[in-house]
Amino acid sequence: MTINILACGESAKHYKGQSPCIGVNDCAKWGFEPEYLLLLNLPFQFTKERFEFIKNSKPSKVYTNSPAQWEKVFTDRPVLGFESRSWSHSNRLQKISQNYLYHSKTSPFAAISLAYQFGSKDIVLWGVDFVDHRVYSPGKDMFANEISNYKSFCMSLKEAGVNVYLGSEGSNLYFLPVWQK
Repeated sequence: MTINILACGESAKHYKGQSPCIGVNDCAKWGFEPEYLLLLNLPFQFTKERFEFIKNSKPSKVYTNSPAQWEKVFTDRPVLGFESRSWSHSNRLQKISQNYLYHSKTSPFAAISLAYQFGSKDIVLWGVDFVDHRVYSPGKDMFANEISNYKSFCMSLKEAGVNVYLGSEGSNLYFLPVWQK
């Protein structure tokens, strides 16, 4: 099974609505509604404009580490909590588990882990760019560590029989191939 991850970076404009899709945050700004929405931040942490996209999105299910906060926003659909574990490139030596939702510092990372929990064998990233992110882009202090975490996590997934791809060019996840199917 192939699962698409729709994030907020510029390369998401190349996404054509392939399903199934796990979206993060205000990904609906690209004109597509994901079947599933992953939210790690609390509602008040988003700007008004970003929050409006989130509030008006229509996923069938919402996954979050703060269900009580998001149930107030999504009163007409399931809001599901999850058990998570922090990932760092030092975890590389451990066997990856489908029992936890791994997270690093960015939402698409956890969305990749959720796709793995769903049983995906191919995960395609759209808008996971790290080009002009306010915290995680080249030249920012935390950029290299986050990229290292993605690389080690994707390597661990590969060892578990799961491939991670970029949906299109334009990402600083240079170690991932571009989806060709």
